[in-house]
Amino acid sequence: MRDDTDAATSGPDLTFIAGGGQAGALIRAMDWSATALGPPHRWPEPLRALVGVMLAATQPMFLGWGPDHVLLYNDAYGLALGDRHPAAFGRPMPEVLTDIAPVLSPQVARVLATGDGFSIEDMSMMMRRHGQQEETVWTYSFSPLQGESGGYEGVLQLASEM
Repeated sequence: MRDDTDAATSGPDLTFIAGGGQAGALIRAMDWSATALGPPHRWPEPLRALVGVMLAATQPMFLGWGPDHVLLYNDAYGLALGDRHPAAFGRPMPEVLTDIAPVLSPQVARVLATGDGFSIEDMSMMMRRHGQQEETVWTYSFSPLQGESGGYEGVLQLASEM
């Protein structure tokens, strides 16, 4: 029988993080017991499925899961984060995206409260990357993510930087 340490890094129940480039490697290497999510082998099935899809995608994507909106993202979104990557991985979204949280946090709250997704085109935001503020323009959507209990436990963002 494997202990939790072995189960957190290997096994057939973790095939959803078998690839995924650098983001997949970060998931496999991170000590998730120190986060609200806990080890990946204990993640709810909806989260596991969405992480697998996200890691395989080439479009910038992130998801925020749980009450802290723990941030998980793919390699393409890691590039968009600039020098915040990889330290942003696995941390609460509002702590990491402090410069754009005033825009994103109310949107996330609305999606979680209503269960209604939305999309925005050509949204201009000042964003700190590589030690400086820069104007960025995004087209993105947020979708609500249901947990195993049926309630909304997270959001998925698909994004394109113009």
